[in-house]
Amino acid sequence: MPIIEVFTNVKSADTKDLSLKVANLSTQLLSKPIGYMMVNVGCIGNVGGSLNAPIVANLNDLVSKELNVSGTRIFVLVDELQGSNVALDGQIFG
Repeated sequence: MPIIEVFTNVKSADTKDLSLKVANLSTQLLSKPIGYMMVNVGCIGNVGGSLNAPIVANLNDLVSKELNVSGTRIFVLVDELQGSNVALDGQIFG
């Protein structure tokens, strides 16, 4: 399950086509299966330990239903972000 995130301000004519091309290329380059997906959650506080269980369960259910993907193919990564490393509108949170 390779993870490749593309952030751009350029609009693609066909984002699904680009996503599929990137996914297929990454599976070849990294020798990893395409049959899995990753949901990445980053939050300042309110995550970690026992707080993660309902977050993971609910996101897994939603993504599984909406994308028609088996929950056994969905990885969820929860990152507790440090406020001192996150800014909004030029201001550091912590």
